[in-house]
Amino acid sequence: MHNKLHDIRLLAIDADDTLWENQVNFEAAQHLYCKLLRPWADEQTVRDSLYKVECRNMPLTGYGTKSFTLSLIENAIELTDHKIPAEKIHEILKIGYAIMNQPVKLLSGVQETMEQLFKSQKYYLVCFTKGDAKEQEDKFFKSGISELFSNIIVTSDKHEWEFRRLCLYYDIKPEQIVSIGNSFKSDIHPIVTLGGWGIHIPYNRLWQYDHIEEYEHDHVIQLQQFSDILQYL
Repeated sequence: MHNKLHDIRLLAIDADDTLWENQVNFEAAQHLYCKLLRPWADEQTVRDSLYKVECRNMPLTGYGTKSFTLSLIENAIELTDHKIPAEKIHEILKIGYAIMNQPVKLLSGVQETMEQLFKSQKYYLVCFTKGDAKEQEDKFFKSGISELFSNIIVTSDKHEWEFRRLCLYYDIKPEQIVSIGNSFKSDIHPIVTLGGWGIHIPYNRLWQYDHIEEYEHDHVIQLQQFSDILQYL
């Protein structure tokens, strides 16, 4: 164990692109979507306008496939000046449903690492993730590793307030939490700001909305893969 992590009581482990693949499914969906709208706009125009619609909608609809699908439909209507046929809208809906029906594919080393953390009995192991509650819980229970966790907590977003609530729920201090995830913006920055710890495991794909300028910090550990956390915990 890292000598500075001796008082850790809880591991707040992100889900999408930390435990299992996620962004790759959305990228595949966007590729199909751009092909579908090709008669009206080129691919870059479709992607740029979609991102603007997503950013506009997220304060109201949150994250997840349902929110994404609504943005796909709204963007298609706007790009086509309300001329898109109903059958094309139906195809867009099928793109959204296809994401939700994708099998859960664990990332390399996750199964074995979680088993070792579970056997150690040293920490509360909490799947702490943002997004649509039903969608995230469905993936969690399909993953095959749900029994290795103490709990799953799904929040609408991950800011300092959500981590404060996590502390209140488990009656612990921020410095007793290690947040583990692929997004510096959501998984690392908020807990480090509160005095806790972050283990950043970048994934080879990152949603554009999650980009933030990263920084070095005494409470931030940068790793290459999930199994590397056993060097520190």
